[in-house]
Amino acid sequence: MMVRTFAEFMAREDSLVVQDSKLAAGGDSSNDNYPVRRMSVGPRTLVQEWGVLQKHDSLRTLIITNCKINFEPNDSSLTGFSRLRVLSIKGGDCDRLVASLSQLRHLRYLCLDQTNISELPDDIHKMKFLQHIQLPWSRNLRSLPGTIIKLVHLRTLDISGSNDNIVIPKGFGRLTNLRILNGFPVHMDMDGYGGWCSLEEIVPLSQLRNLTLHGLENVAATSLAEIPMVISSKEHLDYLELNWSSSGCLGSRDKMEKQQQQRAAEEVL
Repeated sequence: MMVRTFAEFMAREDSLVVQDSKLAAGGDSSNDNYPVRRMSVGPRTLVQEWGVLQKHDSLRTLIITNCKINFEPNDSSLTGFSRLRVLSIKGGDCDRLVASLSQLRHLRYLCLDQTNISELPDDIHKMKFLQHIQLPWSRNLRSLPGTIIKLVHLRTLDISGSNDNIVIPKGFGRLTNLRILNGFPVHMDMDGYGGWCSLEEIVPLSQLRNLTLHGLENVAATSLAEIPMVISSKEHLDYLELNWSSSGCLGSRDKMEKQQQQRAAEEVL
């Protein structure tokens, strides 16, 4: 009982939960100046007004799960949440928030799960404290910005289930602090540089613990031979997932070439 009382005392200014249209806050919620540090909204059909959420400018954590948000016509900005350390949104319309995302200069953790996000801001490098980016099942995501390679503290990047043709910027291998890399698409470079393969970009990532590769059917049989070399340099690796699609190779290839690709894949395994 004493431990619980002490915990409630320490968290009296730090917790707020919205459920079924009821607002529950620790401490004296009747005080309009009460500083809210952490807020979780949903999962419900509850409709929240974006302007109401923005009034809590002391937030450090904001979690919105499967909850419809009403954005005002002239305000779909994150600038009111400048103190956020954690932002997690699951489901819904988030693409309109991208333009102001880089204003969250103190953000450590960003999760946009199953949203309609199509890009990240070009100036994402300004979020220099960012350590975790999770964008699973973001089917509209077209590319990662070139400046993402400047996030030297980045430890997690999850783009699993996103667009199969997502463009990964060159120089990605500079993110040497990465521990988790999920959904990395392995495909031939489409910029006119011939046989450059994105596999090369993960060779320097020696700290990886968790790695999943997708689209290996798109890589030439000769390039598949690089995979053992790529993996063998990851001495800390705990989890590895290699994905080939049953749809075969990119473009039209004859039967002999497909058989060669299959043999190469078997050799890698």
